[in-house]
Amino acid sequence: MLTEIEWWGGLLFIWIAICYRIAYKEYMAGGKISLMFLTFNLAFLSTGIVLALYFYALEGGSGLFYIGALAIAIVSCGLMVFWPASEEDAKEAEEELGKVVSALAGIILFFPLLTSLVLGLVKSIGIFGTL
Repeated sequence: MLTEIEWWGGLLFIWIAICYRIAYKEYMAGGKISLMFLTFNLAFLSTGIVLALYFYALEGGSGLFYIGALAIAIVSCGLMVFWPASEEDAKEAEEELGKVVSALAGIILFFPLLTSLVLGLVKSIGIFGTL
């Protein structure tokens, strides 16, 4: 039987998958695999693991694994957001979309990741309390 948290968690997973697919098309349009592309994949994968484990009771070693996965997710998402892009690509994107639309696209793309990380931080505070 599903609880409220589980069904909205499912919707969050679907949103993450859609955002991953959209961003993946952009990265693969370049045709080459770079360190930024690997960071992008690590960010989405680790955030998915954090969200999936959020719905389980974790104690002991599994709680420490969860905190480690959360740390990896935070670092990889930070790198993905603040990775220095080439100035040429940044200017092209701003000219093409405009500042407001690109900001809105960034919010829509990173909101499910941010939500998963905040949920993970709240749960990790509870895990630290039991250690």
